[in-house]
Amino acid sequence: MSQAESPEDDSSELDMTPMIDVTFLLLIFFMVATKFKTKEGSLKSWLPKDRGMAAAPATPDTKEVRIVLLMSGEECVMKVNQRVYPTVIAYDGDSPDFAQLARDLEEIAEGYHNPDKPEGQPVIIDAKKKVPVKMVIRALNACKIAGISDVTYARAAQPIE
Repeated sequence: MSQAESPEDDSSELDMTPMIDVTFLLLIFFMVATKFKTKEGSLKSWLPKDRGMAAAPATPDTKEVRIVLLMSGEECVMKVNQRVYPTVIAYDGDSPDFAQLARDLEEIAEGYHNPDKPEGQPVIIDAKKKVPVKMVIRALNACKIAGISDVTYARAAQPIE
């Protein structure tokens, strides 16, 4: 063996500084570029605490408005106090006439006066099985347009035909 090939002269070391720099740059890049996915499809809703199974009245309020949404085949049908709303063609498919619902609710809310309910006209949205969530949201929007804030969600004790 010659002196150039001896193990004592082998001074080849790796410089770790560039690798550490690249690691920190990648770490900072991923921390800045990460976008956390927000929860989709959630509806913030505050349910009343003074109502429920124990506090339910034996007879329904005759002045309440019940919006019933149900599926008839592939079509969503909307009934308000036994009045069936016609289906209109919308940009995303056929749906009940929610614009007419908003106008009717506004008229009903103007004529409602009850000193026991200072919050205004009570409305119950009763969505049956398989009703798309967008139909429930549109009914809620119609209530908002009409200025109604006392909106609850319920299921009927008996099927409404």
